[in-house]
Amino acid sequence: MPAPRREAPPAAVRHLLIDAGGVLFAAHPGRAFEGIAARSGRPASEILGGVMDAAKSGFDRGRIEGPAFAAELNRATRQDLSEEEWREIWCSIFEDLSPMQALVTRLARDHGCYLFSNTDPWHLAWFRTRFPALASFRGVHPSFEAGCAKPDPRYYLLGFERFGLAPEQCLLIDDRAENVEAVTVLGAQGIVHRNAEETEAALESFGIKAGIEAEIGAGG
Repeated sequence: MPAPRREAPPAAVRHLLIDAGGVLFAAHPGRAFEGIAARSGRPASEILGGVMDAAKSGFDRGRIEGPAFAAELNRATRQDLSEEEWREIWCSIFEDLSPMQALVTRLARDHGCYLFSNTDPWHLAWFRTRFPALASFRGVHPSFEAGCAKPDPRYYLLGFERFGLAPEQCLLIDDRAENVEAVTVLGAQGIVHRNAEETEAALESFGIKAGIEAEIGAGG
């Protein structure tokens, strides 16, 4: 009689892939553009729609640079603002999510953390000033450098190749279920983030404890 077949145990998580917007920072795009809507006499929803279309047209995928993005924003909002003025407005959409930042700061001390975020050069520079622990991450993989964005499988595959990561050893923390689903199809694990307390509990279910010396990220 043949021996019973045994399933191989799942690979241990060694690398944490962490989103920015919705995880480390809350985003409130509408609030940032209320003043422009009031000045222009146009509905805020119309202004925001044009702004987000401009953003998705290429800035967060690296197809256009800052000056061209500012021109897109002026065209979308019928304004005539400088690039620096737009940078300030564009970055004012965020606010710190302090509990999650504190959790990730503890995780980054002992674990292999990587930023996997759909973002642009202006926002990434702002993230670095607001979240010092980002300097201790082992890598940063913004969509504007990848040339594509989550949940596109190419985005994750490029990140795995860029940092030499095995998908089965990775875990994504992201606030969008479709992004988590896309990475799990490639063999990684994922947590749909809601709040710091739930995410910390979910991490513990994978054997990952913040602030405690562990095997995760020790290599490979």
